[in-house]
This record gives sequence, structure tokens and C-alpha cells, in this order.
Amino acid sequence: MKKTTKKAVPVIGIGTYLASDYEAIRQISSDTDNWCDTWDAWLKNKTQAQQHLMSAGIKTVDVVVKPDELAQYCQERGVKINGESRAQFVQWKVERGQY
Repeated sequence: MKKTTKKAVPVIGIGTYLASDYEAIRQISSDTDNWCDTWDAWLKNKTQAQQHLMSAGIKTVDVVVKPDELAQYCQERGVKINGESRAQFVQWKVERGQY
């Protein structure tokens, strides 16, 4: 009998900002020029990107990013708060099942 292995479905963490935290995270980030002006505009972009990934068969999970947790994570690693470090933070939380 042949064993069949299930193909692992990739899981991508999507950084999710609460409306009440959006401006605080934006203010502590070094790449504010890349941010949407409003949380509503950000949410629309995030939703479209997430739907695109899901339509490609990629499982996504929302990972809530809190400003204090993000700041501590980046401070402990000696990195600026920017798109790269936010993505690393989200992946770090996914790996720990914290979403």
C-alpha cells in the first residue's frame, strides 16, 4: 500500500491593525510615507490583498499587531519599525500560534 502525504497548505500571517491602534503604529514606524492616510483605506487594501492570496490557494490568518508589542519586539532586536520588521513580527507570532 502506498502512503499518501498531504501537501502542506502555506499559511501567511497578515498584519492586522485595530482602528484604535492604527495611528499609534503609524507614528512609531519609520516608513510613514508608505502608509494609507486612514485606517479605512488601509483595511480596503488589506482585504483585497488577503482575498488575492486566498484565491491563489494560500491560507491566511489575521495577526493583530499591538503598538507596544511591536515596539518591544523591534527594540529587543535592535531594528527600526518598518515594513520588514512588521512582517517579521507577524511571522514570529504565526510561528508561535499567537493569532
